[in-house]
Amino acid sequence: MSKYIKIAKLYDWVPYFGLVCLLVLCYIATVHSTERKIRKINDKHRQIEDIRREYISVKREVQHEGTLYEVAKDVKGVNMNNEIHIPKKIEKI
Repeated sequence: MSKYIKIAKLYDWVPYFGLVCLLVLCYIATVHSTERKIRKINDKHRQIEDIRREYISVKREVQHEGTLYEVAKDVKGVNMNNEIHIPKKIEKI
């Protein structure tokens, strides 16, 4: 008879055990979704860094090709006036 009493008391704990299981499942789902979001954020951060590096390299290349010497070198074969004059500094008297 005492065995049946212990089993009956176990049935009284079933709702609490179910609640704990539900909370554990919610915790696990939250951790998985958070890790997935962190991975996506890290991927986007890497993509932004790659694009930033590419932007800087293209900007540097454009600035280099836009210098007066490089432009004069490019138009050398076009028979244009390619004399490079150094700007003079105007001093206050």
